[in-house]
Amino acid sequence: MPKINHTYFKLQMLETFLAETTQARRDLLKNIVDLGRFDRVRSMRRFRMLRQLSEFEAQIIDKIYNLQVDDVNDYLDQSIVFVNEIGAVVDRDA
Repeated sequence: MPKINHTYFKLQMLETFLAETTQARRDLLKNIVDLGRFDRVRSMRRFRMLRQLSEFEAQIIDKIYNLQVDDVNDYLDQSIVFVNEIGAVVDRDA
């Protein structure tokens, strides 16, 4: 059985995750600029979401760093879970 290059897969996960959080952050910022200047409540909510996204991002970075798996497919599965959870953090209907 070939040895898994854990560092490579963790870096791939990190890159994918950070790209998604960066896009979510851009979307929230655009939303603040477009709508928030007219609606103080929406603006306050988007600021809260930005803060929560940053906190979530830090938590997931730690999880990726400490992740220990035996199967390469587990990296892909976990990466999908992390990316999907971004939606819950920035859900505007919550």
